[in-house]
Amino acid sequence: MIERVNSAVLWVALALVPAMGILWILGIPDMLQWGLVVGQMSAVSLGLAIAAAMLKYPYGKKAGVLELVLALAGIASWLWYAVNLDSWLLRMAERTPDMWVPGVVAIVLMMEGLRKAAGKVIAVLVWVLIAYAFLGDHLPGVFEADVFPPTKTVLYLYADTNGIPGLVLRVVVEIVLAFIVFGKMLEVSGATGFFNDLALGLMGHRRGGPAK
Repeated sequence: MIERVNSAVLWVALALVPAMGILWILGIPDMLQWGLVVGQMSAVSLGLAIAAAMLKYPYGKKAGVLELVLALAGIASWLWYAVNLDSWLLRMAERTPDMWVPGVVAIVLMMEGLRKAAGKVIAVLVWVLIAYAFLGDHLPGVFEADVFPPTKTVLYLYADTNGIPGLVLRVVVEIVLAFIVFGKMLEVSGATGFFNDLALGLMGHRRGGPAK
C-alpha cells in the first residue's frame, strides 16, 4: 500500500512541476486573476521537487513511510510560505514561530533533497555557506560577518526575495524549465531529428559541420 502511495505522490510531483511551469509561462494565473507572484510559484515548485527527490532516491532499496513523511513535509513547508507570503511581507520583522519554524524544516529538507539528487559535494558546499550566515560573526578579520539573530537569518533564506525563493530559482522556473519542456517536446515529436538532419544536409560537408 505504501509503495502505491509513494509512487502516486512521486508521479504527481514530477507531473506538476512542468505543468505549473507551462501554465505560468503562458500567463494562465493572470488570465484567471489569481494574483500570484513568482515567489509563490517558485516555492511550490521547490516543494514538489524536494518531494520527488525524497521518493526517487530513498534511504533503502525502496521508499517507505519515512520518505513519504519527508516528501509531504517538504511540500507543506514551502506551500506554507507561498500561502502566507502576502501577510508576511507586512510583518516580516516580527519573526514569530509560525514563520521561522517552517523555515527551518523547509531549508533542512531542501538540503537533504539536494544531497540525494546532486551528491554530497554540492550539499556540503551549500551547507558551508549556510553555516557562514549563522556563524560568520565569530570568524576573525576580513571573514567576520555582521551579527544577525538566527531567526532573522532563517527568514532571510526562507522568505526573502534575495534568499532561496529568489533570482536563481526564479530563472529556473521562468526560463530554464521552459527550455527543458520545449526540448523534450521537440525530442518526443521527432523535430530534433529533423533539425539535426537539416543541419547535416546543409552544412555537413563544410568545416565545422552542422555547428554552423
